[in-house]
Amino acid sequence: MKKTSTSRAGQGGSKVVGLDGSRFVRNGSDAADFEDFFENGSLALHIVGPDGTIMHANKAELELLGYPAEEYVGRSIADFYVERDSIDDILARLTRGEKINKFPARLRAKDGSIKHVEITLKWTVSGRSIHP
Repeated sequence: MKKTSTSRAGQGGSKVVGLDGSRFVRNGSDAADFEDFFENGSLALHIVGPDGTIMHANKAELELLGYPAEEYVGRSIADFYVERDSIDDILARLTRGEKINKFPARLRAKDGSIKHVEITLKWTVSGRSIHP
């Protein structure tokens, strides 16, 4: 499960983190618009690497779960699922090439409370996924 994120704008264009965490450069306002959408949108979004490590999370996700980025980024996404079989099911479905649409899950917030969420995810042809 991976999400899309951007880094800070650089000279001559914006550096955008790809869905797999790779960096590439996009010039123009598209990158700035994308960064604004990702970082400031109301949907909780994150980038997860191939090994399940959270590589980036937007403000909405951090607020939902009550974590500062320093305590959230770098951990396994599975650490936040109340039921391990939920994340295992999601990963198995992705392996089979299935789209995840409004999959119910329960995530544990920093304060111990449980957040009921729906996960929508589509694995792309390149083997990357977008997961709001």
